[in-house]
Amino acid sequence: MKSFSAILACLLIVMFVDAQEINKVVFDSELNQEVLIGACNRVGLQNDPFKQWFDAGYENYKPDANTIKELKKLKKDFSATIIIGTWCKDTKEQMPRFYKIADEMGLNEKNIRLIAVNRSKSAGDVNTENFNVTKIPLFVFYKGDVEVGRVIETPTFSLEKDMLFVLMQAQ
Repeated sequence: MKSFSAILACLLIVMFVDAQEINKVVFDSELNQEVLIGACNRVGLQNDPFKQWFDAGYENYKPDANTIKELKKLKKDFSATIIIGTWCKDTKEQMPRFYKIADEMGLNEKNIRLIAVNRSKSAGDVNTENFNVTKIPLFVFYKGDVEVGRVIETPTFSLEKDMLFVLMQAQ
């Protein structure tokens, strides 16, 4: 019984430590504001100080219904890693749109990996070197473990149409 309690305590400590590393907010003295850094998720964007721009952008965005219909057919086949900067104008515009698109197409949250960087494109403890980040947000789409395309900074048409184009190329 003592060993079970010890194992349970260790697991709880590991879970607590891991949970602390998600949605880490730090003060960026260069920007004079709080920013997310490292591994994060939608919850981090829905909390202050990011909540206002995230919620407004989400509520106001109306994705193209026909494009969403086509994306629904592909949702089981792909995942995305997204590199963002919560201080970045383009991130503030595109991330609420991405989550609105993801919700409307029924994309599972487990298929979305979100990484926040500072102005130097560093994500703290999360290594982003393999992504060759030059502009953000950076949407990297995968079919299985294979990268099939990217949307960088600003979509060419709309985020959902660019996503569909990338994912259709992988078919």
